Formats: sequence, C-alpha cells, structure tokens
Amino acid sequence: MIASAVGAVIGLTLAGGGLQHLKPLFGIESDSVRLSEPAVLQGLPRLTDPEVQREAATAKSTYGTDVDSVVAVYGASSEQPELMVHVVAASLKNPEINLDRLLTDTLGTTPRDVSKVDAGPLGGIAQCATAETAQGSTALCSWVADNSFGKIVWVGASLADITREFVHIRGQLES
Repeated sequence: MIASAVGAVIGLTLAGGGLQHLKPLFGIESDSVRLSEPAVLQGLPRLTDPEVQREAATAKSTYGTDVDSVVAVYGASSEQPELMVHVVAASLKNPEINLDRLLTDTLGTTPRDVSKVDAGPLGGIAQCATAETAQGSTALCSWVADNSFGKIVWVGASLADITREFVHIRGQLES
C-alpha cells in the first residue's frame, strides 16, 4: 500500500494536479511526435503497483482516446517513487502562460527558484523549479513545444541534481 503522503504526491502530480485542465487550450493533436513509456528510465523501473496504475489511467483518460499521452511513475518501490512523468502529444495554445501553469498546478504548492532551461533538440520552451512537499525538496521541469507538452517531477531531488537530466529524460519519452 502506498503511504498516504506519497500517494498524495502521486495523485496531485498525475491526476488532480495533472495536465487535464489544459485540454481546452489544446491546439491540435500531433502525429509528428512519438511518445514512449520506457520500462526503465534513468535506471529506475516503471512502477506497476495497482494504485499507481489507477492514478495514471485516470490522468490519461481525461484527454480522451484520440490524444496520445504518457503518464508513469518510476522508482525502487511504490513507497518511495522517485520520478514522475506526464507527456501529451498535442500543441498547447499560449505556450508562455501555460508553461507556468504546468509548474504551478503540479504539487499543490508554489514552486520556487523557477528558471528557464534549454528545451534540448526537441525544441520548445522549458523551465525548472523546486517545491517543498511532505517528502522534502522536490524538483520539477515542464516544457511546451509545437507538438508536445509535459512535466517531469523528481521526488526528493534538488534543482542542481536534475537540470542535466531533463533533456535526456525528455528524449527518452518523445521522439
């Protein structure tokens, strides 16, 4: 059973604080990007705990069956998830404004130390920040590109720990 605090972070990140509220702001679904949900990401296995899978399915279902998305949690155990990802293959209207929404709506807390970062070879705009959660300092990055948008959350990590990982992880999730 997932500890209540960890379950709350997963729920806020994947469902309640997920990206589904942005659906009315979608431009068009993109066929020009392929999403993948690797079994292992940054050396961490994808968690298949039934509660985690329910949260992920709930988050994905809000887009409907016509929009491709990846929602997954990675870590050593369901008790201590370390990495959460949420990616949607669609364009997003008002990229600058919605880039901020991707961060502020994630953990139910206000992110701090928000800074623009390189979005990498897949393009778009990106930013990263930190937030305090029940699990301690949590780092998160979001991006908006012409054909995708999403966020990556590192539970218990600092901003300095993850800025180099962001582009690499995004590249494993979309191509």
